[in-house]
Amino acid sequence: MAAIFVSHSSSNKAIVKRLAMDLAQRGFEVWYDEWRLDVGARLTETIRASVGASSFVLVAMSAEMLASDWVKRELDQALEMERAEKRDIILPVRLDDSELPADLANRLYADFSQGSYLRSLQTLCTQLHRQLDGLPAGLPPNREIIPLFVTGVVDLDVVQLDERAAQLVARHGAEYVVDASQFRLPDEPEYQKLRDRMLDRMENLKDDPYYSADFAIDFRHRYAAVLQYEEALLRNLATLVTRCGIAGGRFAFASESYRWYWKLMRTRIFSLLYQVQNPDLPESEKVGYDAARMDSRTEAVYGVATAVGVHVIDPVTHDYYSVDIDAACRIVQEWRKDYYDGPERLMAAGPMDMLAKWVIPQAFVYDGKFEHWDAADRLLIGLR
Repeated sequence: MAAIFVSHSSSNKAIVKRLAMDLAQRGFEVWYDEWRLDVGARLTETIRASVGASSFVLVAMSAEMLASDWVKRELDQALEMERAEKRDIILPVRLDDSELPADLANRLYADFSQGSYLRSLQTLCTQLHRQLDGLPAGLPPNREIIPLFVTGVVDLDVVQLDERAAQLVARHGAEYVVDASQFRLPDEPEYQKLRDRMLDRMENLKDDPYYSADFAIDFRHRYAAVLQYEEALLRNLATLVTRCGIAGGRFAFASESYRWYWKLMRTRIFSLLYQVQNPDLPESEKVGYDAARMDSRTEAVYGVATAVGVHVIDPVTHDYYSVDIDAACRIVQEWRKDYYDGPERLMAAGPMDMLAKWVIPQAFVYDGKFEHWDAADRLLIGLR
């Protein structure tokens, strides 16, 4: 599918980013500046080349857009392309009731200025499909964007992730490999505020009222852990999507692995970010405070009364993992019923959903690897 360049004023970033993510989620190739521009890139040259390489330019029209010289230049370039190629390239999207530019006044447009956002999105998608039909792809496979939609702060919308993975397989085949650089997250004000507070304290550590040598060491450890978890979160999710959702397409519980891995890691990150806030802040200002949500213990994340530790050994690499599972799980109940004396290794992994929900996510959380997750019938599991 051909690339769509999104031209917009930075003042409209919130709705335009939402629109860009929703279009990418529906399989469209989207060029959105925040996703594509690297540090040090020459803005004018990069954007001019990107507009020229795109099949269509989606113009987000608003009062702010009309006042933006930058957007006007992008619009002028798109109009030049239209005249040269003798076809309509510009796709107007109306964000408010401001007067349309003269060059666009007589065109049909998608109206997001009133009524239902989803209905307007559906109208736009229908028109895009009609206009893009038969055009060649505009982006290489490794530049495909994979939007991640977050709900409830620590939860991932795995349904939409599964849908996007299916689109990539249909377009590029079952050998497709996902890279962490393809993921894009929505703006998360609560998360960003917590992170900014951590960075501010780190910048001024010696002036902190709680400063001591031990405090500084502990704070730096927590700071490093947040950075490590943030990087590992997307890297390991890419591995899971590739191996579970694409190469391991037969694995019916892949989305369970995505869901619980994300929840485990995000809870850890949020818990750390909350802990490094200044404790003197009044409760009303402690962004993200929710005792249940910030509890990173396995029982709290999974919402079970008790978790029991198990040993898991990869049968090929012999890597060793220690994970927790629900004490009410059948495999635990059978062990207790038969009165095993100690960590007896059983040639069984239990139900596949247990493997997806408990073993795979925690193996990635604790060790960042789990090479032979799909060899369930050969896993050695022992209870301790």
